[in-house]
Amino acid sequence: MEQLRNARADAVLRLKVSLPAGTVTRASVDVIRNRVVIGVARNELEAAQASLGATDVPVILIAAQHPPTFSSGPVLGANGTRNATWAGLPAGGVFPCSIGVSVNDGFLFAGHCVDPGDEIETPGGLKYGEVVDGTFDGLIGGPQDAAWVETEPGWTPVPQINGYSDGTLSVPAVWSGMLKATLGATVCRYGQTTFGPHCGTITDMDADLMFQSWYEMEGLVEVSDSCTEDGDSVGPHIAAATGQIQGVNVGGGAGLDGFSPATCPKPPPAVQPSSRKVYFQPVEQALNLMGRTMLTTHGAAAPVVENNFCEGLGWGQFMCYTGFRSQGSTSLSWGYGTQSGSGTSFGGICPSNGPTSASLTVSNPYGNSTVNTPFYCYSGSPP
Repeated sequence: MEQLRNARADAVLRLKVSLPAGTVTRASVDVIRNRVVIGVARNELEAAQASLGATDVPVILIAAQHPPTFSSGPVLGANGTRNATWAGLPAGGVFPCSIGVSVNDGFLFAGHCVDPGDEIETPGGLKYGEVVDGTFDGLIGGPQDAAWVETEPGWTPVPQINGYSDGTLSVPAVWSGMLKATLGATVCRYGQTTFGPHCGTITDMDADLMFQSWYEMEGLVEVSDSCTEDGDSVGPHIAAATGQIQGVNVGGGAGLDGFSPATCPKPPPAVQPSSRKVYFQPVEQALNLMGRTMLTTHGAAAPVVENNFCEGLGWGQFMCYTGFRSQGSTSLSWGYGTQSGSGTSFGGICPSNGPTSASLTVSNPYGNSTVNTPFYCYSGSPP
């Protein structure tokens, strides 16, 4: 497979360099016949054959009957997909997985659903795009199960989640949409097989787990009394109270008895599983593995600082708090004299009675915003 993919890439590059733009209309790996197939414009077929020359593996040129047309529409988290490349293997299959979240140029996916270079389709067989990068490392030592798909022109990644019964959900810009929920918080999951919402309670923030007796992952978040089934992989988990994106679905584990499945409830008289456990990878970790930025409703713009507040506490002490709307990894930098800090709160010592101010710079991949917040310093007790 690696040889075939390399041959495809080499042949396409040679043809694009030597022939007019738009001549190459398609390129695929024919796994069944162990060859590469490239479609070119009919009037350039002879020139393409001459330009291609000798190849290490069979490369077949075919005349394109009609120019390909692009499907189009928004790309939402939790929408369904199929791995078209794997479906073409001799073993065949459907290989469904759900979209995690939209990112710059595509969407976040799972490494266990794909190989780099695979073609990903909608459930109806329309091409979404191609897997640019992915990792699926079964060695213990951290979560290594992520991928991202670059979408075809016409598909528009948007900061929304397919909430199924909950309707279309927007990815919030507050806290860049990724503020972590705490133990005991309710999170809800969405995916193409069981739709959603399927909600449960966070019972472990740092779970280590072995899947299918061979694949180990660390640092997962455990959700109790939720559920998941095949095809729900990668679907987003969202904090019920805030709408913040928590992570992407990894899979289901056994309950307290060691045998309870994580399957979703079925209509009576089916017996419902108890103590179901579902696990997700924190979304920030998956994004960092792929070097991607999750899209939020804020868009590709510098952060907006909001609810910024500082106060003198008395006895030469002060405290500041802030919030922000942003997209992507966001950092905060506070300054007051020689004192500095990071995070959404900042405190320190102010020297004497009188008006003063603290500065805050909030930065994301698209720019930064700086604000100065005034407050009154009280060297003694405040009035």
